[in-house]
Amino acid sequence: MAITMAVTLGAYVLVAGAVGAVLVGGGGGSVTGPEFEGLPTESCGVATAAELDSVSATLPYATFSETSSSCGWGAEFSDGTEGFLRLEYRLPVDEDREPLRAVSDAEEEYETESGKLLDGEDEGYWAVEVLDSRELELGDGAVLSHHLEGGDEKSSRVTVLARVEGVLVEVTAQERWDGRSGVADFTDDEETIVAIAERAVFLLEG
Repeated sequence: MAITMAVTLGAYVLVAGAVGAVLVGGGGGSVTGPEFEGLPTESCGVATAAELDSVSATLPYATFSETSSSCGWGAEFSDGTEGFLRLEYRLPVDEDREPLRAVSDAEEEYETESGKLLDGEDEGYWAVEVLDSRELELGDGAVLSHHLEGGDEKSSRVTVLARVEGVLVEVTAQERWDGRSGVADFTDDEETIVAIAERAVFLLEG
């Protein structure tokens, strides 16, 4: 089941499909039901107006499924790079893409994904080349990574990945795929990315 939310910076409308609800408001909303168990639906309301302004965020959009809740924006970063900002809450999935809700499953996926962000990965077609990385004191574990990601042509990214019990939280800034250079510098945007991740984690912990 997929649900799409159209958003403005001040208000949004959530059409909840088979859930049978329409919510309008400026402070976020929540939908109850098994499809959203453990996943916040306020992802587009996590970042502050100041944080969004700092990266010239525009055209926000949100998506929901039984395994993830996310919000994305078009953005222009401090070095002039055009790209995207994205916040996602997600659950691990099995081979059939069914959600796994045990904390141990999230722990396992976090260890795998955080390892790539800290140390890189060069096996297979899709590589991760780490430029700078460190662990953060956030949630039940978190890492920050400036890295290049892709195949023959790589895209510049900065990612914060965190875990809160059985949910993974990821905030990513990246350059546009159709204009990727592999040389974008997100250093001056790091504080904003970390602040959004901190608030996203606090929402789960609160």
